[in-house]
Amino acid sequence: MATEEPGTGETGTSSTAEPLFKLTKRFQASIALINTLDNTKLHAVLTRIIQKLHLRDEDAFTGEEQTQLTGVLGLDERQLDTVLDVSAYIFEQAAYIQATTVQLKIHLERAGLSKEKNIAFLRVWESARPTLIENLKNRTIVPRTLKDVSWQLHLQLSQSSLARVKTPSAIFQLEVAHESGTEKVRMELDHDDLFAFYDRLNVIQKQL
Repeated sequence: MATEEPGTGETGTSSTAEPLFKLTKRFQASIALINTLDNTKLHAVLTRIIQKLHLRDEDAFTGEEQTQLTGVLGLDERQLDTVLDVSAYIFEQAAYIQATTVQLKIHLERAGLSKEKNIAFLRVWESARPTLIENLKNRTIVPRTLKDVSWQLHLQLSQSSLARVKTPSAIFQLEVAHESGTEKVRMELDHDDLFAFYDRLNVIQKQL
């Protein structure tokens, strides 16, 4: 029995010519990982992610729930983090342009998501889209100011003892000030991630 796709009669109001997602190697590897998951379990995970997406200081799953999910989905901790992060990113990008179901379907197909997994994302998006967009509009903006940025280059040797290839990555430390004080945020970006981050900063700069 064929699975019915949601929103097939819907038409988009903005162009889908430009990709919604930066198709880095890491993103494509994440999509390949999502393609291996059980459809029913994926749907449940996506539903929780989109319900919590508008909350700034609350993760979609608690630490205990994430531990349980590794067993349920058959993933290790790093793989689970990848699935959760990329799924949230997909919905964030869709919300940013207020994508229709048809638009999201096209972008997910271009990203390499399988038909079954595409349907899982579309069903969750179609159901939660109006509420998520409204919640994001009404979300209280907490003043945060970037006070300082520091970075260093990190070289990691390949796991292969035969090929001593060094994989470079940049480690950034951001000092952010807010009402309660300051906090330091660290992030590690490889070449593809850094390029994608640069592209997004350019988009933000054009909108300022």
